[in-house]
Amino acid sequence: MQQFIVFVLFALFVQSYLAFTSTPSPDIQSISNDNKLIPISCNDCEIAESYIHFQKYYSDNPDILREIGTFPLFKDYLKKEGDLNRINNEVNKYAEKVGYCSDKSVNKNNKTAIVVTDMQYAFMSNGPVAVNGAEYAIDYINEAKKYHEYYIHSLDTHLPLWSLSFSTTPDYVKTFYPHARPGTGDFNEVYGLDTCVDLYIGKKDFAITSNPSFKEYLLKNDIRKVTFTGVAGDYCVNAGILGVLDDPQLSHIQVALYEPGVKWVFPDSISSQKSNLESYSKFKWIVDEEELLSFLKN
Repeated sequence: MQQFIVFVLFALFVQSYLAFTSTPSPDIQSISNDNKLIPISCNDCEIAESYIHFQKYYSDNPDILREIGTFPLFKDYLKKEGDLNRINNEVNKYAEKVGYCSDKSVNKNNKTAIVVTDMQYAFMSNGPVAVNGAEYAIDYINEAKKYHEYYIHSLDTHLPLWSLSFSTTPDYVKTFYPHARPGTGDFNEVYGLDTCVDLYIGKKDFAITSNPSFKEYLLKNDIRKVTFTGVAGDYCVNAGILGVLDDPQLSHIQVALYEPGVKWVFPDSISSQKSNLESYSKFKWIVDEEELLSFLKN
């Protein structure tokens, strides 16, 4: 009998220990809302962590905290993330401000397009999500553009105040410091970049293909070759390339990465990325202007 009691007590201890160690941290399990603690389901844990960083980031801005400072309001605000209508409206406003090009001296029948990916101040060397040496891609991009018929620029576009991928302690894999919010300076394209653009595309994800308007534009104009440039080579540029290559409806399009016009967050990843992309028969990794001209003409 004594052994049975000892066994039961030990089992209860183990059960209590496991329950304790599997409980989320107090900051995630419950969070301040109008000076009250409210429970948060496990499904909300990621949002709750983001909420903590949001409060920290805006700790000296009571107006914003009054606007969406409670957790329920914050959750409702984040529901707007990825809203393509909002993204398109913001990008259209930007496009109207900077203008489109009205004249280009280019062969109008070569059915080629260049994609200039996210060349915004947010990603320049002194930006909040800096890509080392991003400015050095500008001249190569400007030079490459003149050989293409269509000029497409993508813009990383986040909610004006906060996005789920934002953090005050980013890991630069899933989370990043706040950046590329419409109305802020780092949303704008970098000075010196050729501003002759046929189409601006806002993105709700890494890939430009996350916005259906991009695919519609390629098909509408019967574009046959697409050259990718911009930043970052290991994030949005790579995602955009794969988005085209993996889409059966775009299988007629040949895709290239123009290395001089691309910069990477992690240059060590270039070799493995190149190997992966070159496994696609419709892909070409281009290292200089001569190769680019050959790709576009053949």
